[in-house]
Amino acid sequence: MLLFFAFITAMNAREQLGKRILFLRKQQGMTQNDLAFKSGLGREYISTVECGKRNISIDAIEKISLALSLPLKDLFDFEAAEPAVRQIPIV
Repeated sequence: MLLFFAFITAMNAREQLGKRILFLRKQQGMTQNDLAFKSGLGREYISTVECGKRNISIDAIEKISLALSLPLKDLFDFEAAEPAVRQIPIV
């Protein structure tokens, strides 16, 4: 049962990336509308990315990176993220 619970609480890469984007956006004091406008993506698109529901393309990741004025690699630095964003190891 413990293994099953750990599996449910662990985030996949899409969810981790979404939470990281959310964290970085809020850190910069931006709304979803702000990020959508700066990136050229829709607000609903940003919302589904941050919720981990969208399989985001590398082109969209690059647009978000530029809109946040961050190197692309920083979006994938999950270790630097707030604790809730870090992936929980499955044992």
